[in-house]
Amino acid sequence: MTIPQRLVDDGALALIRGFARLVFALLGYGYLSVQLGSTTGNGLMLALVFLLAYLVVHVVLLWRGRWIAEMGGLGLDLLAVTVLVILDPAATPPTLLLFTVVTLSAGLLRGLGRFMLSCAASLAIVGGLFAMGKFSPESSSAVLFLLILMAAMAIYSGMLMYRASVLVRRAREATWRDPETGLVSREAMVATSGWLLPLHDRLGASLTLVALSPAHPGGLQSLTDNLARRLRRSDVAARYHDDTIAVCLPCTTQTAAENLLTDLRQQGNQFNAAILSVGNAEHALDRLLGQLYSHLQRAEEDDNQWLVHAPVPTSERG
Repeated sequence: MTIPQRLVDDGALALIRGFARLVFALLGYGYLSVQLGSTTGNGLMLALVFLLAYLVVHVVLLWRGRWIAEMGGLGLDLLAVTVLVILDPAATPPTLLLFTVVTLSAGLLRGLGRFMLSCAASLAIVGGLFAMGKFSPESSSAVLFLLILMAAMAIYSGMLMYRASVLVRRAREATWRDPETGLVSREAMVATSGWLLPLHDRLGASLTLVALSPAHPGGLQSLTDNLARRLRRSDVAARYHDDTIAVCLPCTTQTAAENLLTDLRQQGNQFNAAILSVGNAEHALDRLLGQLYSHLQRAEEDDNQWLVHAPVPTSERG
């Protein structure tokens, strides 16, 4: 495995993010110990307790699971920066810049949605600090300039992230194989598997379409790997959307497809799924996949229903 391939691995990402958190935690500890040491006698001990608590809680979150570590880690980072700003005795706290670091990290790692969530949380926290009177009137202009600069950086970075997401989506649509999962692309599936519909109609055989999405963010690759081990060589799996896999199961009844999904879920894979049985060739594959995807979103909204059955589009019934 080459170095670029190792860097895009989920394990490497967790290692890089853990190392970055450790570096920023040590920087915050060093700064806080110096600042508090000059004003209080036990500043070094207070900063050390804060550092150890931050690291221990992160380890506990990682131990509880990836999803908990993902969202809990973001909340813990924001909480840690808030405590740093509150404890910072400087009139214009430079620790405010750490809000920008947390926000940019969330966006670069998990996309524009996580970036906007982190931005909103940071703005709410800073607004609360203003309301609490954390910043003195003498330093309010300097703090305001710092916040405007941070906001400008966030807006600029958000625009670049949105542009990058659009370019990635266009590049993915133009390729026949998705580089992240190794599956074929949606366009490749439609172009190469559309002939299966009239063939099964002529043979009178059953064909079933399935759409799956991981129940938690970051679980797409694991779900893809486990699914690939259970598919036949004649089955076609594609990355239909950002976190959605579409599967075409030739000569497979709906019951057999349901058994496949149930076995996959019993192996510890948490996902939502929608299933559709194709009875004739009067339906375009792209239209059927769109119908399947819309019903998959319904399953994602209901925690008690992981599998839904999508009906054939009424506009295309004979």
